[in-house]
Amino acid sequence: MPTAWVERFIQGALTSWLVMDTETIIEDILEREGGYINLPADHGGATNFGITKATLSQYRGRPVSVDEVQRLTRTEALEIYFKLYVEKPGFLLIRDDQLRALLVDYGVNSGPVTAIKELQSAVGTDPDGVLGPRTLVALHTIGHAVAYKRLLKRRFQRLASIVLNDHSQLVFLRGWINRCLEFI
Repeated sequence: MPTAWVERFIQGALTSWLVMDTETIIEDILEREGGYINLPADHGGATNFGITKATLSQYRGRPVSVDEVQRLTRTEALEIYFKLYVEKPGFLLIRDDQLRALLVDYGVNSGPVTAIKELQSAVGTDPDGVLGPRTLVALHTIGHAVAYKRLLKRRFQRLASIVLNDHSQLVFLRGWINRCLEFI
């Protein structure tokens, strides 16, 4: 039986490994998102590194201006992605790298709660938007690979639904599909 310090070391090493891999996930998102853009059809409004005005306001705890979005640094964007799109929704609890990457990316595009609800639907639990023990047990039961395929399918279906319900979003469909195709 391992001693307490060995258990702490193993847990620390595991957590460090998860965080390191998560940094790669976030770097990939930054690469996909690019820099500052303010497209009239984008319901998110002005974004920089994929961070919207609303998200930056939430992170800073106060309303921000479009100018502040434009001046957002890469370092702060990395912090925002980690805090709001990885840590807060509990995605570090997902041990499978590919599934965690898909969830974080889905959360960036549709909100972490939506990503969690879609995962919950994919694994057969009630979609409450909280990544808790029931969801994790269901995920373990069906397996990461099955959950991954189901979640990716649900993401494609959601994109189709968005465009069918709001034709102004058709301009973004090719980019959204290409982004999802990166996960195949």
